[in-house]
Amino acid sequence: MRVVQSVCEYVRIVRHASWVVAFSARESEPGSGLFRIGYSLMTPQSTSPDADASWTDFQELTFPQRIATAGRAVVAVDFGEEIPVADAPFQIVSDGDYLYVFRQSKDAGVYVDRFVLDEATGRLYNAWQVRFRRSGKADIPLDRRDTFGSTDMNGEKFVEPTIQLDFLPPVVNGSFAVALVPGELPSMSRWQFFLHNRDTGGLVGYSILRSANGLFDLADRIGEDGVIEPDQDFTLVSGSGAPLPVGHGPAALLYHQQEQLAQDGGAIALQKREARFMLAVTAGSGGQVAIVDLGVAKDATLAQGPDELTVAAAPKPVTALEISASCPVHADLPPVQINGPYTLELWAALTSAGTGLEPGIIVSSAPETGPLTIALVDGVPVYTAGADAAVTAADPIDLEVWTHLAATWDGTNAVLYVNGVPHDEPTDPVAPADPPAKGYRLGGKSSVTARIEQLRLWQRARTREEILAAMCTTVTSADPDWANLNGYWPMDAPAADARFTTVPNISRLSGADGTLSGTRWVPGSTLAASSLAPRSWDDRGLTIATGLLEFTTLAAAPWLTEGADSLVHLYGVAPPDGTMVAAHLSTVVARGAFQASWLAADPDDAENDEAGTVGFVARQTGAAVNPATSKNPPVTIAQDGKGHVAVTLRGSTGYTERWPKVPQELEALCQVLNGEAAQKGDVPAQEARSRPIYDYKAVVVTPAGGQLGPVPAPGTGSSLFAAIPDEGSSNGRPSLVTPTSAAPAVLGRAGTDPCWLPAPPPAGLDLSESGQFVEVLDEQQVGDYDGSLAADRDMAVEAWLRPGSDPSGDPMTVLVFNQPEGARYLLGIDGERRPYAVNGPIAARVDTPLTDGAWQHLAASYQSSFGIRLGGERYLDAGNDRSLDTPEALTAEVWVRLDEPPRPGQSQTAIARWAPRGGQSWDLGVDPDGKVRFSVQQSTATGPVRRSVVSRTALTPGTWHHLAGVYDVQFERQVAVMFTAGS
Repeated sequence: MRVVQSVCEYVRIVRHASWVVAFSARESEPGSGLFRIGYSLMTPQSTSPDADASWTDFQELTFPQRIATAGRAVVAVDFGEEIPVADAPFQIVSDGDYLYVFRQSKDAGVYVDRFVLDEATGRLYNAWQVRFRRSGKADIPLDRRDTFGSTDMNGEKFVEPTIQLDFLPPVVNGSFAVALVPGELPSMSRWQFFLHNRDTGGLVGYSILRSANGLFDLADRIGEDGVIEPDQDFTLVSGSGAPLPVGHGPAALLYHQQEQLAQDGGAIALQKREARFMLAVTAGSGGQVAIVDLGVAKDATLAQGPDELTVAAAPKPVTALEISASCPVHADLPPVQINGPYTLELWAALTSAGTGLEPGIIVSSAPETGPLTIALVDGVPVYTAGADAAVTAADPIDLEVWTHLAATWDGTNAVLYVNGVPHDEPTDPVAPADPPAKGYRLGGKSSVTARIEQLRLWQRARTREEILAAMCTTVTSADPDWANLNGYWPMDAPAADARFTTVPNISRLSGADGTLSGTRWVPGSTLAASSLAPRSWDDRGLTIATGLLEFTTLAAAPWLTEGADSLVHLYGVAPPDGTMVAAHLSTVVARGAFQASWLAADPDDAENDEAGTVGFVARQTGAAVNPATSKNPPVTIAQDGKGHVAVTLRGSTGYTERWPKVPQELEALCQVLNGEAAQKGDVPAQEARSRPIYDYKAVVVTPAGGQLGPVPAPGTGSSLFAAIPDEGSSNGRPSLVTPTSAAPAVLGRAGTDPCWLPAPPPAGLDLSESGQFVEVLDEQQVGDYDGSLAADRDMAVEAWLRPGSDPSGDPMTVLVFNQPEGARYLLGIDGERRPYAVNGPIAARVDTPLTDGAWQHLAASYQSSFGIRLGGERYLDAGNDRSLDTPEALTAEVWVRLDEPPRPGQSQTAIARWAPRGGQSWDLGVDPDGKVRFSVQQSTATGPVRRSVVSRTALTPGTWHHLAGVYDVQFERQVAVMFTAGS
């Protein structure tokens, strides 16, 4: 984007339909101090946002000279000139049809104007109005002949006036934010405003229904006194209760949390789920960023909360260690435990369970350390504690979600805990293919692909209660069992050069750091602390979460945007030198899920019994639901008379629901808990309905920790869990849910929170000296390698780079993979600092050079296509379906590549149709001289007619060519007259 002799301020970038529009205020004349708002467009066809040619020249907006007031837009005042406004930040909102520009007025009010994008000219124009054409007014005609129209009698367009939002309090220095919040129905949405409350130092919010014409419907907000009261008015305090007055901001963003869910075919994919509304401000004297994150209701209103919100410090961005099945990389840990009882525990998020040919290794040990292996066999965790001591879990663990694994050995018995659930079923031991020489190893040959966090090694066998109590927390020296914690590797990447070699240990033992061998640090997850901890609940069950980013200090208002990378990006300017900084929040979360059992017993034949599970999925995402003890579990089921059970559901705050007399039958139980049953009444005919009847008024709710509801009711169900049945029984017997006293509900999937990630790049390699490189696979390994790096089809390579100055002008290689008989690709920078990429014989280069000394992201993608290799008499028969008939005009096209010149006297057919019994036959191919030939044979009343055309030049062997043969049939009407004899 070109900025020529101009000063720019208040930049705003917005996506509008398929366009990107960059707004800013610029000096109309250099040095004049007079700033005007304008814009520049990046067209949908642009391939490089960094190139000047991708952006249109800056164009100033033209604002109306008439002004009206929201709610009283019929009356407008004509200024006769452009309405003056304050030199202050402005806001832009797009609804896909209009672009809304919100500005601060001279008297601290807020104005809004609408613009329409003309895609043909690439310009923004003022929105038009329909008025009486003679009077020029929207409500009063000049006379009986006056009619409505969008232009006056002279053909001038009726421009929509500037709208003054006089219901908002005064704004200072542009410190307001606005966003559109959609409701459950497409026709419902609301305008959400937040402003800095200068009187209290907090924030004040207004939610205004959007009218049918896209503006403001104040009818549902005006009180009896004609005043519109705010929906939100709160101040911020720190975790210690100290005031946190708002400094700069707010910035606002509507975004969606995303969850890994199974698709119809079983594949795991991210899906957008719960909508959230995020506010970001600088707070306190240090200018740290405070985040307020509000739930969104079905009617597009936001969660309600207290007048004072606690904003405690969010945990610092964390990392995890990634091991990979595609490369023989590993991390080795020292032998901190030699003999005797032990417990090894870790969190793992698996991307793949291994190669599938042999068990996928997570962790293994040297023989003298004591045989210890945790692996996946067909996706099922297996723990090997010795030649005769190996146990297996019951089911495969889910991919792409965090799972806690703990292995205990008391000298006699081995127990494997999956998310705190014990398993001791004997199985065959697993021997690692690549054990370390000493100590322990993460990954290695036959590894899984996974992220690893919070690896701990205790010198005694811990109980299930102890595992549950600590698995979702960090361990400190205050822990009563600290003396038994011999190794504690939380997988936080160290600073400086140590991040390339060292896995820090923070246990009581010194000298127990691990060593990296090709493994890498990646963004982790806050399994032990919430980045956005819920601070309040309203009676609809909506939460307000907060967090103070002590690792980010800004000198001006932040800016929020939701990316296509499942991240919320926070940008700002840091003091004292105005450096641009960023923080990134992963919106990928998980809901804790518990599993209870059901049994369909056959009293006549026990072998005909069937069993299964019913899932209880938390309605609130996050790790808070993960159990810290087996006492007072989240789900308890007890017998409550014949055919009925009492279900007790507990939330993380202590909020409890007790459901008496719930039908024990699987489907009916789920319908009741999910609010799909009818409310029990006094009408006898009600019992004949197909859905169950239940008295929701009998549910006993115990509020706690600020959580208020919503209270269970038809259409609402439990505010804590949704009950999800499996397929149920097929033996003709009822599926009855089992009381948890006989089969406790177990954690099937751990909940995880959104988390702040290290700013890219989390770690970098200093390769500034000539000749430096990092070798992942040596020349011999590359030749025999068949892992995922041997990408010979679709692929993408990306990297963050900060090129230094290089007076030699030599090209630089970023990444190269060169397999003599296989995949060959390269990403690099030429001598003029222009990035280029090569895949086999195909190369591409960017014309714009990189900037020395600045971090820049490079990405090269390659999409392969496939053809059919034909030769000699080989062919592909497409069949004789009637849809392939071409009785008249036709176009035949094909991409071809001649591997060698045609042989003398031999033609080659690319695509053809043969009609042996009449009709149309055609042939598109290459003659012996290499020229393209297209022939069509048409059956007529007088016999077959053949027409051919040949190209002037021959095809070049080894090069792809696109051939197209077109046959056009033109008809002319003929009239035949037959005369009878003698006339």
